[in-house]
Amino acid sequence: MRRLCRLPLLFAALAAAPLVPLAAEESAETKVSADFAYATSYVFRGLRLSSRTLQPAVTIEHGRWSGGVWTDLPTTKGEQHEFDPWLFYSWEEDGTAWEAGAQYYYYPEARGTDLRYSYEFSLGGSREVPWLAALPLTAGATVYYDPRLETLSLEGTLAHTISLGTERRPVDLTWSVFAGHVDARNIDPDDPGPKWRDAYRYYGAKAELSITLAPRATLKLTGQWDDAVNADPDQGGTRNLSGVFAFNWAW
Repeated sequence: MRRLCRLPLLFAALAAAPLVPLAAEESAETKVSADFAYATSYVFRGLRLSSRTLQPAVTIEHGRWSGGVWTDLPTTKGEQHEFDPWLFYSWEEDGTAWEAGAQYYYYPEARGTDLRYSYEFSLGGSREVPWLAALPLTAGATVYYDPRLETLSLEGTLAHTISLGTERRPVDLTWSVFAGHVDARNIDPDDPGPKWRDAYRYYGAKAELSITLAPRATLKLTGQWDDAVNADPDQGGTRNLSGVFAFNWAW
């Protein structure tokens, strides 16, 4: 159960995204990084999709553009693999950081069915909450739309980061809470019958510790708790407590 319904507003916002002059993009520095991660479970918008999994990823950044491939490789027999190429464009306007993008979802074990792939577009923004200067918070919201599964998802977040460590070896601790709503109208494209609607809500909290080991190396430890309400049990497990151990290397 992945995405949401009705997209005119989202597509209009994507079309209105400011474009960087080509010359400026050509002079921008290109950065490449790789993540080597292990997760006790893979949780997607409140639902546990796999357990004990490797999640390697590669990211390429150039100016305001970024793209790459994220993967989920469960070590538990019988759980399906996932490969997600993605492309995002980010910019800032009037103190708000914006990001628009597209992501493709591919499931090799589902070959021969209409559920072997899907894709979605997203638009999100975040900014500091000014009236909490004593406790600086960053508030964000993102809308996702999957035209194939006719799924619309909305997610809001509230985060606070504490800087620890030293200038030579920075350590950041980020606390966040999140909540979302998923509304789907075409969960199973293979079903020849009438399309049916399925919706659920999810919420949770997360803590992430980021430790800079060297100029190019970063260690990240993440703990997360989340739950989903009114979710179809066939779509994934709820009431999850998960952790991720990740090592990032940048070139």
